[in-house]
Amino acid sequence: MLEKRQQQIKELKTKHEQLRAELQDAKSQLMLHPHKWRGEFDVDQDLDQESQEYLEALDQATAELEYRVNLCKSHVMMETCFDIAIATGVIT
Repeated sequence: MLEKRQQQIKELKTKHEQLRAELQDAKSQLMLHPHKWRGEFDVDQDLDQESQEYLEALDQATAELEYRVNLCKSHVMMETCFDIAIATGVIT
Protein backbone atom coordinates (compact mmCIF):
# COMPACT_ATOMS: atom_id res chain seq x y z
CA MET A 1 0.00 0.00 0.00
CA LEU A 2 2.78 2.43 0.92
CA GLU A 3 4.71 1.64 -2.26
CA LYS A 4 1.61 2.23 -4.37
CA ARG A 5 1.02 5.61 -2.68
CA GLN A 6 4.67 6.57 -3.16
CA GLN A 7 4.42 5.70 -6.85
CA GLN A 8 1.21 7.74 -7.19
CA ILE A 9 2.88 10.71 -5.49
CA LYS A 10 5.90 10.44 -7.77
CA GLU A 11 3.68 10.36 -10.88
CA LEU A 12 1.57 13.29 -9.66
CA LYS A 13 4.66 15.35 -8.84
CA THR A 14 5.98 14.75 -12.36
CA LYS A 15 2.65 15.72 -13.91
CA HIS A 16 2.42 18.77 -11.62
CA GLU A 17 5.86 20.00 -12.68
CA GLN A 18 5.05 19.49 -16.38
CA LEU A 19 1.83 21.45 -15.96
CA ARG A 20 3.71 24.25 -14.19
CA ALA A 21 6.05 24.50 -17.18
CA GLU A 22 3.08 24.53 -19.57
CA LEU A 23 1.42 27.26 -17.50
CA GLN A 24 4.59 29.36 -17.68
CA ASP A 25 4.62 28.97 -21.47
CA ALA A 26 0.96 29.89 -21.75
CA LYS A 27 1.41 32.94 -19.49
CA SER A 28 4.30 34.04 -21.68
CA GLN A 29 2.22 33.67 -24.85
CA LEU A 30 -0.63 35.58 -23.24
CA MET A 31 1.82 38.25 -22.05
CA LEU A 32 0.75 37.78 -18.44
CA HIS A 33 2.99 38.63 -15.50
CA PRO A 34 5.24 35.63 -14.78
CA HIS A 35 4.25 35.66 -11.10
CA LYS A 36 0.51 35.55 -11.77
CA TRP A 37 -1.02 32.60 -9.89
CA ARG A 38 2.32 32.00 -8.18
CA GLY A 39 1.87 29.72 -5.22
CA GLU A 40 -1.78 29.11 -5.99
CA PHE A 41 -1.13 25.48 -6.90
CA ASP A 42 1.33 24.67 -4.12
CA VAL A 43 0.72 21.87 -1.65
CA ASP A 44 1.00 22.54 2.08
CA GLN A 45 4.64 21.90 2.96
CA ASP A 46 3.68 20.94 6.52
CA LEU A 47 2.09 17.71 5.31
CA ASP A 48 4.10 14.50 5.47
CA GLN A 49 5.08 13.91 1.83
CA GLU A 50 4.35 10.20 2.14
CA SER A 51 0.92 10.55 3.73
CA GLN A 52 -2.49 9.96 2.20
CA GLU A 53 -3.39 13.58 2.98
CA TYR A 54 -0.44 14.80 0.93
CA LEU A 55 -1.45 12.57 -1.96
CA GLU A 56 -4.99 13.94 -1.86
CA ALA A 57 -3.78 17.56 -1.63
CA LEU A 58 -1.33 17.03 -4.49
CA ASP A 59 -4.06 15.41 -6.58
CA GLN A 60 -6.40 18.37 -5.96
CA ALA A 61 -3.70 20.96 -6.70
CA THR A 62 -2.71 19.12 -9.88
CA ALA A 63 -6.33 18.95 -11.07
CA GLU A 64 -6.77 22.69 -10.46
CA LEU A 65 -3.49 23.42 -12.21
CA GLU A 66 -4.48 21.28 -15.19
CA TYR A 67 -7.79 23.14 -15.44
CA ARG A 68 -5.99 26.51 -15.42
CA VAL A 69 -3.48 25.33 -18.04
CA ASN A 70 -6.30 24.16 -20.30
CA LEU A 71 -8.08 27.51 -19.92
CA CYS A 72 -4.91 29.38 -20.80
CA LYS A 73 -4.20 27.15 -23.78
CA SER A 74 -7.74 27.71 -25.05
CA HIS A 75 -7.28 31.45 -24.67
CA VAL A 76 -3.98 31.27 -26.57
CA MET A 77 -5.67 29.35 -29.38
CA MET A 78 -8.54 31.84 -29.53
CA GLU A 79 -6.15 34.81 -29.72
CA THR A 80 -3.95 33.06 -32.26
CA CYS A 81 -6.91 32.27 -34.51
CA PHE A 82 -8.17 35.84 -34.18
CA ASP A 83 -4.72 37.25 -34.99
CA ILE A 84 -4.43 35.03 -38.07
CA ALA A 85 -7.88 36.05 -39.29
CA ILE A 86 -7.01 39.75 -38.94
CA ALA A 87 -3.61 39.33 -40.60
CA THR A 88 -5.05 37.53 -43.62
CA GLY A 89 -8.04 39.83 -43.90
CA VAL A 90 -10.50 37.07 -43.12
CA ILE A 91 -13.21 38.15 -40.74
CA THR A 92 -15.84 35.64 -39.74
